[in-house]
Amino acid sequence: MFFLQYFACLCSIVACLTGSEELNDLSQCLNCLSDTVMCTVCACMQTQHKLELDKRDGIISAFPAMTVPPVQQMSRMDPRAHPPSVAGNPQIAVAYGYPAR
Repeated sequence: MFFLQYFACLCSIVACLTGSEELNDLSQCLNCLSDTVMCTVCACMQTQHKLELDKRDGIISAFPAMTVPPVQQMSRMDPRAHPPSVAGNPQIAVAYGYPAR
């Protein structure tokens, strides 16, 4: 992200000195790409900072361990016996093939 911003800045400076429209367009594209990268990693960075601060302040003793999820069993019940929740709208139930009540 920082590399993209620095490279965009350099392209912008060179574009100002040479008057090159192509370098100016490249600089703008690199700025947009850098902003996109920032938006995609920002939430991860903030979560990591929160965990580090909580660990420092003693709110959590250590990071939670990654464990294998429990084994799940497939359901063998008939889906027609338990229609989906349609929030009182019989048209949705009929659209899914359930009788209107």
